[in-house]
Amino acid sequence: MRDEAPPVAAVVLTWNNFSDTDECLRSVANLHYQRLSVVVVDNGSTDSSAERLEGVWGGRAKFVRNHANLGVAAGYNAGIREALAQGAEYVLLLNNDVVVDPGLLDALLPAFEAEPRLGTISPLITYYENRERLWFAGAVYNRFLGLARHVYLSRPVTAASKRLGRLFESDYVPNCSALTPAEAFRRAGLLDEAFFLGLEDIDWCLRLRSLGYRIRVCGRPLTAHKVSASAGFRGSNVLSPAQAYHYARGSILLGRRWSPGIRFVPYFAGQLLVRFPYYSLQMAIHGRPRGIPSYLRGLWDGFRLYVLEGKTSAPPPAPA
Repeated sequence: MRDEAPPVAAVVLTWNNFSDTDECLRSVANLHYQRLSVVVVDNGSTDSSAERLEGVWGGRAKFVRNHANLGVAAGYNAGIREALAQGAEYVLLLNNDVVVDPGLLDALLPAFEAEPRLGTISPLITYYENRERLWFAGAVYNRFLGLARHVYLSRPVTAASKRLGRLFESDYVPNCSALTPAEAFRRAGLLDEAFFLGLEDIDWCLRLRSLGYRIRVCGRPLTAHKVSASAGFRGSNVLSPAQAYHYARGSILLGRRWSPGIRFVPYFAGQLLVRFPYYSLQMAIHGRPRGIPSYLRGLWDGFRLYVLEGKTSAPPPAPA
């Protein structure tokens, strides 16, 4: 047992959204943890929110300003690099549209002492507008068909009663509220920046698992998520056109990496015959059909780039 608490850096990624980011940072400021630093990454905002945030939080957080919207993975990576340069031993990744409970780090950090091969951990995540309803309580990923699913999605917290108060395994955890040791980034590299919007978390967790790390969820609802507040339809799991395009394109890269060779055939069938109809039906039912052609364009662009042209990607290394 260490005598001194390890330094932790919270990395908050923001884009064109002052009010939600300000609320997120206020919740981070209330965390019960003394050795905490905060890194705010502005991903090329164009609405003056970056200047407003720096005016309010400049004395309490380090600001990293990207010249353009580089995507989720690249945005987070800019903050992770800064956190590691500061000497952080753990990095808490946070979307700007989440609010965290003051006891979040107190609940998550002990898991790493109990399990040295723990790669990353997330709490239960509820919807911001309804704290009694779950957004994330563990996830499963079918590598054969490339299908990912949040278990207990949109169900009451009480529905996951067997998981409450426990640590349990998950195929992946979302990066909107995840704590990761610096050593895992140094071994596995940073997030793959080819995933512009979505799926970088699944790829990251698959990489961790391939190195022998475990992925865990703390069964306490310690984060509330506004869901797609900046990049999609606020409070909704229905894909916006931009999300639809990048999810579809990224799914092809994910399959080429983790279901190579002949295994890509059933994987691609899963994307075309299961995933695409599912998201299309969601978009049509909710009166947002513009995402359907965007999804098809994403599938085609991903297939062209990563299958026909054989383009590959590699995650950038973490600084030593």
